[in-house]
Amino acid sequence: MKQNVPMSSWAEDDRPREKMVSKGLPALSTNELLAILLRSGHGGESALDVARRMLLDCDNDLNIMARWSVRDFTNRYKGVGVAKAASVIAAFELARRRETPGSESPPPLTSSEEIYRFLRPRMGDLEREEFWVVMLNNACRPKACERLFSGGIDGTVVDPRVLFSRALEEKASLLVVAHNHPSGNARPSEQDTTMTRRISEGARTLDMKLLDHLIICASGYYSFADEGLL
Repeated sequence: MKQNVPMSSWAEDDRPREKMVSKGLPALSTNELLAILLRSGHGGESALDVARRMLLDCDNDLNIMARWSVRDFTNRYKGVGVAKAASVIAAFELARRRETPGSESPPPLTSSEEIYRFLRPRMGDLEREEFWVVMLNNACRPKACERLFSGGIDGTVVDPRVLFSRALEEKASLLVVAHNHPSGNARPSEQDTTMTRRISEGARTLDMKLLDHLIICASGYYSFADEGLL
């Protein structure tokens, strides 16, 4: 029978917290970092054992785990209660916020890569499809960024009238629109292409310009501007 020894009884170099202090964060595996957040195991399993099962369940893809809810953690893993689940979820949220530091004068968005980095923390881990708009001034600096529409797992309905009404309220000169594909496949559908064309044409009639339409996934993005489709 396997004997499980509590982490507090392990050699100091084998304990994740002590290893972090003595050797630094780069020396820790993802499994060990997750174990630090969990703090303890349950029923003969160490925190490392539980962390290892969690990583296996998400195919070692932290982008998948980042979308889990408190209930996902507590229902799947005995001994993982609300407090432990909240610690892991809070760590992911801190990582997202680190990518979007507050700034009185946000930097200009002049490329699809910059737009993706700006929107990824807001949209990359969503479980349902959402449609967002970034409204910019003539210098490509964001004046406002907000979610306009949300839908289901497979799609969302976009009303261009609502989009342009908000853009006029903000006196925007340039627009970027984006939506996510929870499936992980960033390729546009025929509906995505048609919608992009309608928004681009509508923007021109209002003396605005659609700079780009991004389809965002946890692992990357598709840019209509980069593909020459605007």
